Amino acid sequence: MLASHILGIVLTTTLSCLHHTIFPVLGATFGVAHGALNSVILLHTVTFNALFAVSELTVAAYRLGLAQDSKNVTDQFVNWLRARQLNTGVPMRLRTLALPAMH
Repeated sequence: MLASHILGIVLTTTLSCLHHTIFPVLGATFGVAHGALNSVILLHTVTFNALFAVSELTVAAYRLGLAQDSKNVTDQFVNWLRARQLNTGVPMRLRTLALPAMH
C-alpha cells in the first residue's frame, strides 16, 4: 500500500511517461510484472508520442549514434527500439502476457 501511495504522488506531481501511468493498473489487476509490461507498452507509447516529443527523441537518437541526418530522426529511434525488442525477445504484445481479451 505504501508503494502504491508513493507512486500516486509521483504520477500526479511529475511529468511521467504515459506507459508508467498504465503499469500499476494492469499489474495490479492482472498480476503482470512491471518489466514485462514495460517491454510491451514502451514501444507503443513512444510511437504514439513521437510527434509530440521530437526534440527529446532527437537527443536520444543522437546520443545513441542513430541520427546520421536530420530527416526522420524520431522514426530512426522508434525503429532502433523495435529492433532491440525483437533481438532480445522481450514480449511485445499484451496477449503474450496472457492478459484476457477485452471486448
